[in-house]
Amino acid sequence: MKINQVMYLCITVLVLYTHNIFAQDTLKINITQAEKQFLDRNLQLLAERYNIDAAQANLLQAKLFQNPTFSAGLNIYNPDNHRWFDTGKNSGQYVFAVEQLIRLGGKRNKEIALAKMDVQLSENQFYDLLRTLRFSLNSAFYEAYFTYRSLRAFDTQIVLLEELQNNYKELKNRGIVSLNELVRIQSLLYGLRSDKLELQATFNDLQAELQLLLQDNYTVFIPEVTDNDFVFRNPADLPIAQLLNDALENRIDLKTAKDELTYQQKKVLLEKVNAIPDLTIGADFDKRSGVFDNQFSLNLSFDLPFFNRNKGNIRAAKALVQHKQLLVNRKQTEVENEVLKVYANALEADKTSRSIDADFEQNLQSLLQSITDNFRKKNISMLEFTDFYESYRDNIIKINQIQNKKAQTMQELRFVVGRNLELKIEN
Repeated sequence: MKINQVMYLCITVLVLYTHNIFAQDTLKINITQAEKQFLDRNLQLLAERYNIDAAQANLLQAKLFQNPTFSAGLNIYNPDNHRWFDTGKNSGQYVFAVEQLIRLGGKRNKEIALAKMDVQLSENQFYDLLRTLRFSLNSAFYEAYFTYRSLRAFDTQIVLLEELQNNYKELKNRGIVSLNELVRIQSLLYGLRSDKLELQATFNDLQAELQLLLQDNYTVFIPEVTDNDFVFRNPADLPIAQLLNDALENRIDLKTAKDELTYQQKKVLLEKVNAIPDLTIGADFDKRSGVFDNQFSLNLSFDLPFFNRNKGNIRAAKALVQHKQLLVNRKQTEVENEVLKVYANALEADKTSRSIDADFEQNLQSLLQSITDNFRKKNISMLEFTDFYESYRDNIIKINQIQNKKAQTMQELRFVVGRNLELKIEN
């Protein structure tokens, strides 16, 4: 008996522990709160910041001057007096020398300029990642919101059908309704549950994406949206000429293409000055092996540019400038094309969304209860009842899909323009 009690206690503890591990809290969250948590916690975004730190460290290194070189030569063995390490005044020998490389042609300044461009490109990469991840967050947030609305509508319909099924089971046992009628109700209920299962899987996928972006695997996020949200505004309020101009000014990927062109242009300047030989200046002291004792010498050295004038590297750098220029032109055309396409999609999605009667969903919800009550009272037929339930399910999904499409196209418009459009829209 005691063994059974111990086993029962162990199993209970294990079940409770497992439940705590996999338990998830539910949190209602709006898009502002979601974006704040995203900026605070997203590890991919935080990791990208270290690339900026690394580029700034390289800039610091580029600003440093070359270190001087010191060398010394000491006598190991003097065969005249058979002395080891003879550095004495009368017979010893040693040499000391100091050299400093002096870079000519402004090489150091041009390398600093390239290092600054590396910092700029790292910052561009960070902000482009931020822009992309923010778009993914917003896209998943709004799709989760409208999917959740469809799920709640399905729940309402399923609850009514479950009540009706229980009612019909009693009536069937009393011989008031036929088995065929009960089976029709059950078939409708099972079909709804199956559709909800697929919808729930979609919602779970969106939750997984939100949890990854927000770095919280133990919270189920329930998105909350108000009518004042940016995605419900009219895209026609945004002049297309202004959107195109803003995109050309604000798109980080276009700015990156232009900065890469600037980087390559600076690289051409650096390769040109690399053809100028650097100067090495030095001084040495020779105790005994020079023309006379205690000799001080000044030394100068530089390459003679007879054979290598860095022509190949200069030509390659110039070719890459042309390559980068073409990429800038292509990216600019691509940005304009994206803005025009997404703007047209946003206008169409907004038009379709506004064509839906504002009271349609509420009327449909009220009609659901009325149809169910009338069916219980035998005021409508089974065919009319099932047709309405199927129509209700389809309409709820389509309404939310239309609203989600409107929200997604507005998010895409903000993404392709490269700025927070809501900041410049009058309420």
